[in-house]
Amino acid sequence: MNRASKKHFGFTLIELLIVVAIIAILAAIAVPNFLEAQTRAKVSRAKADHRAIATGIEMYHIDTNKYPWCSGNNWCFATTNSYKTLERITTPIAYMTGKGGFMDPFKAKSYYQGPTLNTKTPLPDYDNKELYWYTARNALDSAVWGQTTAHDVDPFWWFLQSAGPDLAYDFVYQMLNPMTMDTQLTRAQVGMSFYDASNGTVSRGSIWRMGGVPTGSGVSFYYVGQAANN
Repeated sequence: MNRASKKHFGFTLIELLIVVAIIAILAAIAVPNFLEAQTRAKVSRAKADHRAIATGIEMYHIDTNKYPWCSGNNWCFATTNSYKTLERITTPIAYMTGKGGFMDPFKAKSYYQGPTLNTKTPLPDYDNKELYWYTARNALDSAVWGQTTAHDVDPFWWFLQSAGPDLAYDFVYQMLNPMTMDTQLTRAQVGMSFYDASNGTVSRGSIWRMGGVPTGSGVSFYYVGQAANN
């Protein structure tokens, strides 16, 4: 066969550029959807974990007539130099087993503080900061922590917190204590600290679970949380 008549097969530079552009467009569409799917899966896991923990806490309450106290750092499990917290629902009676169910899929990097939760601060380098937060409150409107024996101000209600997709906790204490009444205004105030996917897959707010009977101040926070879980 004549060399001149031999056909050469291959892609031209223009064709290769077109293929690369198509792949880039598909990646630009697929990657955000993949990341959103990951976030939605983490939100679902956090809510499922909270339901399971809530069941364990309520079973503990049925047997002991009180809710578990929280530690000074509010982690679900004891950290360095802190008292035991939800270890009480894993031993000696296993209302829940293992530590895995207490691990927050969202690893917090910062937290909001201030009277209106609008000041963002890097989270200190605590150990075990991948855990959910657990806070117990009593009828005297304060957190109940550091207790190793029976006390006359055992917790009446509690809440769990996952950092949520914004990877930031909400320090609600400065907002809870002034809430002496449950009103639409106070509910609106605390609404910003609750994650709502309708505001965007990655948006402001934490994922919460409440239990017990709210007493004193902070009831607006409790009822907003209950509504968010329905």
